[in-house]
Amino acid sequence: SAPCPAPAHSYPSRYSAFFVPAVPSTHYTHRMADPTAPETQENQDLPLQHKWSFWYDRYQGPGQSADQYQQGQMVLYDFDTVFGFWQCFDAKLPSSLEVKASLHLMKEGIRPVWEDPENEHGGFWVLRFPKDKIEAVWRDLCLAVIGENFYSVLRPGDAINGITASIRRTDVVVQIWNKLAEEEPEQKRIISHVVAVILKEYTVGDFFYKPCQGHDSFDSNFTPKEAAKSTSSTGSYRPPSKESNFSAFNRRIS
Repeated sequence: SAPCPAPAHSYPSRYSAFFVPAVPSTHYTHRMADPTAPETQENQDLPLQHKWSFWYDRYQGPGQSADQYQQGQMVLYDFDTVFGFWQCFDAKLPSSLEVKASLHLMKEGIRPVWEDPENEHGGFWVLRFPKDKIEAVWRDLCLAVIGENFYSVLRPGDAINGITASIRRTDVVVQIWNKLAEEEPEQKRIISHVVAVILKEYTVGDFFYKPCQGHDSFDSNFTPKEAAKSTSSTGSYRPPSKESNFSAFNRRIS
């Protein structure tokens, strides 16, 4: 597949803060990079703490099982460096999606489904934003997630598995997935960090938390399958084929 184009624009230096979380340096197996640094070969090769994948799906109607739902999901591209993120970030933005489509950023190996082994004992925070704000909100959440900016508010064993932006007719629904469903006080540490730190420049309206196993259609017999994707090197964009037949979905947030 064709490689991602270079970033379409420069990014303000304030975004470097997302890559400097308040955690002990011994937590990292790799040093973090400044995402605003010049696009040198050295900066291209600086790794993130984890590898990440962007996913796409589109809801078309009710009546789908968990197995049918996952068949309609597609990995667009993967990255594991700071430069790889910026290189591919503009390739697919929530603002470019059609109504009922979703874009997901998930840690490598984790599907954006309730029943994935890394999600099944966790849940997600649900927030809504106007469409004219979603590109900026999505950018800042992506940076916070891949920059490990949630580390200081997570209890041992918990993790942020990914984020989702789902396009509705009048607004955009955002989900923040975490690994362990907590009691309310613990869960509020995550959303408080989002509101007070990560998205402090935006108006965050009503929000709620939903455990994955709290959905009536949660399928305990679900078996993850290999995601649909084309072979590509890390950091390369893999656009879905025009001939791809995305299955219908009904497994949406309530």
